[in-house]
Amino acid sequence: MPLDELTISQWSLLDRRLIWAYSGAPAACFREMYAKQAFYVSAKCFLSGYGDYTIDGTTRRCRTGEWLFMPPGAPFHQRLSNDASHLSLRFRLHWPSGLPLFDHDRVIIAPAADFPSFTTLGTRLCIKRRDSGPDPTGAHGQYSLTLSRYLANELLFQKWIIAYGEVMQAFGVAPQPMPKIDPRLLNSIRLAESDIRRGTVSVTGLARQSGLTENHLGRLFREAFGVPPSEFINQRRLQAVIQAVEHEHQSLKEVAFSFGFGSPQHFSRWFKRMTGHPPRSYFR
Repeated sequence: MPLDELTISQWSLLDRRLIWAYSGAPAACFREMYAKQAFYVSAKCFLSGYGDYTIDGTTRRCRTGEWLFMPPGAPFHQRLSNDASHLSLRFRLHWPSGLPLFDHDRVIIAPAADFPSFTTLGTRLCIKRRDSGPDPTGAHGQYSLTLSRYLANELLFQKWIIAYGEVMQAFGVAPQPMPKIDPRLLNSIRLAESDIRRGTVSVTGLARQSGLTENHLGRLFREAFGVPPSEFINQRRLQAVIQAVEHEHQSLKEVAFSFGFGSPQHFSRWFKRMTGHPPRSYFR
C-alpha cells in the first residue's frame, strides 16, 4: 500500500513530528552510547567515517554514503569512528493507537545514491543551530526558528515523509493501515493528548467529555489497545516526559512541575514505577 492510498482524513490523524535534524560531527559524548529508542524513528546518513550499531547481539556497520534506519523501539549500542560525520534525523510517524506507520524488525542500510530525492530533502532539513538557543516547543530539535522558516521546514518534512515511504517500500516495508477505532475512543485520545503535559487528564473527565460511562470507555480502551485507559494515559505521559528531557533538554525538576507532579519526589516514584529505573539513572 503506497502512501498515496491513505485518505486525507487518515493523514490528518497521523502523528507526524520532526524531533530533531542536524548535520555534522556529533559531540564526543555521542560517539559511543547506549540508546533506548522507544517512541521515535532514527535515520542517519554518514557523510564521513562510519558507525557500528549493535542490536540483540548483532552488529552492523554503516559507512560513508549510506543511510541507516533503526527498527522502531529498538534499544541499541552506537560506536562511531573518530572522523564520523552524518545527517541525523529523529521523527515520529505513529497512528493514534500508538502503532508506527512503518514497522520493521531489522536494521536497514541503504546507499544514499540510490535515493537522491530523500537524501537531498534530508540535507535541507538539517539546519544549523542559531545563537539564540533552543526552540522551547521542541518542534525542530535544538533550533530557534522564525515562523516562516518553521512553516517552510514543515512542508519539507511532509515531502521527506513521502520520500521515506518510498525507501521503506523499496526494502519491502509497507505502511501499516490505521487500525479501526471507535470515533468516541478517538475523541478521548485527542483530549488526552491535548492535556497530557499539564497532568490534568482523568478517566472520569475523558468519559464525561466523550459522552460515555467510565465502564464503557474502559471497555473501548481494552478492546482497542489491550490496556485500561489509565495505563494508556500513563504510557503517553511517559513518552512526553522522555521527549521533554531528551529532546527539549528540560531538567528533571522542570519536567516534574510542568507535567503536574506535586514534587520531584512524586515524579521520581512515578517514573520508576513506569520504567523500573529512577529518572537520573534512566537519562544518564
